[in-house]
Amino acid sequence: MSGGGFGGPWGGYGPQPGGFGPPPGMQGPMAVVAHPRSLRFAMSAGTLVVAYLLWKWLPGAAGWVVNFAFGVSAAVDAPHGSAAPPRPAWTHLITLAQLALGVIYTHALLKFEWDGLEIDGRRVRYVGSLGSYVAAMFVPMVITVCTLGFAWPWFLARYNAYAAAHSEVDGVRLSFHGDGGDLFGRWLLGSVLSVCTLGIYSAWLYSDIWAWTWENTEIGGRRFAFRRDPSALLGELFVLSLVTLCTAGIYWPWAVARLRAWEVEHVQ
Repeated sequence: MSGGGFGGPWGGYGPQPGGFGPPPGMQGPMAVVAHPRSLRFAMSAGTLVVAYLLWKWLPGAAGWVVNFAFGVSAAVDAPHGSAAPPRPAWTHLITLAQLALGVIYTHALLKFEWDGLEIDGRRVRYVGSLGSYVAAMFVPMVITVCTLGFAWPWFLARYNAYAAAHSEVDGVRLSFHGDGGDLFGRWLLGSVLSVCTLGIYSAWLYSDIWAWTWENTEIGGRRFAFRRDPSALLGELFVLSLVTLCTAGIYWPWAVARLRAWEVEHVQ
């Protein structure tokens, strides 16, 4: 990354022998890697269910119940017209625990999204670990929080760089070269318009983010391209959001899998 980022992404990884065989008219084991023709997401949502329930849904539900119970208790016990008592320290510990478990879930989600990817029929393998993920993302996360979220495009650039650099196809690593500054304007405007349109513009915002992500991702020196279709995406988002809401969040892993598949289907 250049100006405005968190530092350069992990390197591009040079071509390595093995893996993809060359199509007719091309030579060398890197031929297909250099000219990827098709992508597919082949991971079942069931792979993500356990991680989602353990690290995201159950902690969130437990935290909501505890906070609700404390609020009711404080309202009942406090004298009429007096201020509510301060929250006890253990409620803050619950919040910190939720944040820590959320990081574990985010890493599980990253692994799910990349392990399920196939390029020309070859499965992508994520080779990162929770420890390396935390080490890479801790500072960008703190900066994003301290800037009230305005550094999020640079956080996403760092996230994409880590994900690509720790994903490989037959020993060939992917790489990401995007900069958060290139996304910032579109992200800020898209976020404002999404709020003003009650979420309708989010389909266009997603499309911009995905296009920026894939157009800056490469394997064997060849970058991908993303085909935008925000109108169709809007319908997909509406259905997935509605089902997830009606199931109190239980459907979320299936929504994630379907949305990832939709995204990958539009990469070329």
